[in-house]
Amino acid sequence: MIVCDKLGVSKEAVDRVIKYKPTTSRFIVLNNGSKDGIQDYLRQLAGEKHIELVQTDTRIGAPSGRNILLTHCNTEFVLSIDDDVWVDEGWWKDEWEVINKYPRCAIVAPCGGRISRIRDRWTPVGYNSANSPIGAEPIPNFRDQSSNCEKGRLIDSVPTMQVMMRLSAIREVGCFDTRFDPFLAEDADLCFALWEKGWECRIARSALSHYAGGGQSHEMTQQKLGRSVATISQEHMELLYEKWEKKWSDAHKVNGRDFYPDEITEWEYKYGKHHTVGDVIWFDNLGYGYLPRSGDFSYDGSYFQHYVDLEKDGKGLELSKLRMQYVNRFAKDYQVVDVGIGAGTFIKTRNGHFGHAVTWGCDVSREGIEWLNANELNFSFERTRCLVATFWDSLEHTLDANQYLMHISSLAIISMPIYPDETCVLTSKHFKPNEHIYYFTKDGLIRFMDKFGFNHMDTSNFETEFGRKGIMSFCFNRVRP
Repeated sequence: MIVCDKLGVSKEAVDRVIKYKPTTSRFIVLNNGSKDGIQDYLRQLAGEKHIELVQTDTRIGAPSGRNILLTHCNTEFVLSIDDDVWVDEGWWKDEWEVINKYPRCAIVAPCGGRISRIRDRWTPVGYNSANSPIGAEPIPNFRDQSSNCEKGRLIDSVPTMQVMMRLSAIREVGCFDTRFDPFLAEDADLCFALWEKGWECRIARSALSHYAGGGQSHEMTQQKLGRSVATISQEHMELLYEKWEKKWSDAHKVNGRDFYPDEITEWEYKYGKHHTVGDVIWFDNLGYGYLPRSGDFSYDGSYFQHYVDLEKDGKGLELSKLRMQYVNRFAKDYQVVDVGIGAGTFIKTRNGHFGHAVTWGCDVSREGIEWLNANELNFSFERTRCLVATFWDSLEHTLDANQYLMHISSLAIISMPIYPDETCVLTSKHFKPNEHIYYFTKDGLIRFMDKFGFNHMDTSNFETEFGRKGIMSFCFNRVRP
């Protein structure tokens, strides 16, 4: 911990770490030129052997201070915490679990309070795509609320106000870049450097920590430096952009093609470990591949007719009944939107079973849209949300899954080809360039849906048993926005 004034807040932060830290750990504190009395308290604690104290005569930035502290560490795992973060009992245990579970995890951050300043009340922090934490209303039972969320979610970068780090990985990338002194953006820069070397950043989710500094810390910084936090932020973001711009732009081109779909977040292109299988870009850490369309592709014309023919020979109708049975396990009395309707067979089967309209559809083919409009069953995700959506062999086709998944309130039920690994993609009958964009392993699909706030509930092989080899079905429920 680096301590720099903020006597009341810092004293509480130090006391809590002493009380709740792992029993066999060392607690190393850097006194960063404090002059408000906290320095005397730290000397007292050092004399009583509660902390190991490192002194600086002049104030230095957070990146420089953290690098000094890292030179005093001799264990593989290091907990780093700011002097305006208060921790609760067990705060480090979920981070310890995650960093041990994933051998390439270099840094793991908690999902703890960021905006609450109410002592002993904790606020979950969510992550909305890149690295920005978003606060929620303070709730006292966050540990219970977050227990159903999978620990270890991948994230492009984490705020380092409280993290557990793998020291060998941090040293491999040269620790913190001191050009980001006094603070701001050094954590994003470190995480980008880790991703570039094949390391991972993750979230522990249910760990507890409380950001108690807030505006007080920023106000004191402005007084000490004579510069506003906004000015520092702008300067450091420009430095971050300058440092990583070339690598970002290069990473957007694979096999000479430009691509950047919304579903794959920025870090997966910039820093995620990937290789090519034929023309498929396979993301090793994620368990799925992506194949950009190389030209125009249309679902108009024969595509709709193909599913009309399947319905006529009875196979399409029989499969739709099995799909309806699977949906009814989770959402029997729910209204459902079918995304990618084929010839509308599932919609007709389910509506016929209930005797009235309980299933609508959304499609991109001219004939599919005409059929939905003619039957007054066309659903628009642009205008409203739905409770349940089904994707029968359709999610792997879409370039922009976000336009559907982010508008589902409860359940997403999906059937699609699932591959054991990337070596099976090119030889599979389901390998369809221009038509299929995504190629998922089972774990890859679960990770993909997790990014959109869905938890894996169920897996079924009923379509494989029906004769559709390699097709698996899944039910996901929304657990966060």
